Amino acid sequence: MLVYLKQYFNAVRLLMSKNFTPFTPVFAVLLLILQFFTFSNAQDIEATIKISVEKKISADVRVAFSKERPASDNQNVWFLDDYAGVAGLTNRLSTVNIYDTQGYLIACDKFGVIDQVRSSDIGGFRYTVDLTHLGGASAAAHVSWVNSEIGLIMLDDLLPQKMGTSGKITFDVPAGWKVYHSETETQVNVFSVSNIEKAVFYLGRNIREREIKIGKSTIKLGLSGEWFFTDDEASAIIKLIAGEYENILGPLPSTTSGISLSKFPYPTGPGNWEADTRGRSVTIISSDTPFKTQSKQRLHEQLRHEMFHLWIPNGVNLSGNYDWFYEGFALYQSLRTGVATNTIGFDNFLDT
Repeated sequence: MLVYLKQYFNAVRLLMSKNFTPFTPVFAVLLLILQFFTFSNAQDIEATIKISVEKKISADVRVAFSKERPASDNQNVWFLDDYAGVAGLTNRLSTVNIYDTQGYLIACDKFGVIDQVRSSDIGGFRYTVDLTHLGGASAAAHVSWVNSEIGLIMLDDLLPQKMGTSGKITFDVPAGWKVYHSETETQVNVFSVSNIEKAVFYLGRNIREREIKIGKSTIKLGLSGEWFFTDDEASAIIKLIAGEYENILGPLPSTTSGISLSKFPYPTGPGNWEADTRGRSVTIISSDTPFKTQSKQRLHEQLRHEMFHLWIPNGVNLSGNYDWFYEGFALYQSLRTGVATNTIGFDNFLDT
């Protein structure tokens, strides 16, 4: 990028020089600007994810490098096997077909926990992932799964590691399904993703959507299932919490954020929930509570904590292991916000 900026400023200096006619430097600057944007918008990979829910719940995945890589780019590529305490993710993979840069099949491999392949030797992969939910509350909110009605796709555990950070992602979903997201949609079900590790997609056939304006930003809410609270009540709670956090922390770091709320993909008792805030997407998997007043209060609690993570840590540039900091900070501020919005009493704040 620095090279292109240097060329751009050199062209500007040409524009100011008396040795050139006006048309020549203007045309040169225009070409360099176009070249710069072409360079900056290039995607690392292209992937197609076809979701099947009839005979077998799975995703057929095709992924390839979308641009020529320098000879020095020779990293190991592998698949994620463990995330948030959920282990054995590579067991979901079928045999992985590996192709060269011309599209010819060069190997078939069953990837395990430590298996890796040199990226300089490959152009792409094709494989199938069993997306039947793994069971356990934690898995429902943190790794990809699909059932006959809805699904949650986390690109990080579906695509190979170290193939790049950005990508053009195309979804092929069953008839009647829609894909809900906070990414840039360039065509129907085609997305430009700037950070594959943080990208989350919520998809299904009966998902209800709301758009909530928060200052100059938009929060997209996707809900499925029946709850004791209404969709409008959920939207109002989000707007209230976001407004409180904006007063304290400033505007939302992203112009578009997403919140998905769904039931567990398997039977579970009342009052259980798991959540994950990744990038600009909040995922809440929950069962409802026995009574309406409890249901709204539980939703308020869930959203206060998870929405805080859109600002801290996801909106700041931190490095290293800082979970102790942002989880404690989120719990503290969530409780303070509960008091400020008259959702919990000060005694509850002190007790917690």
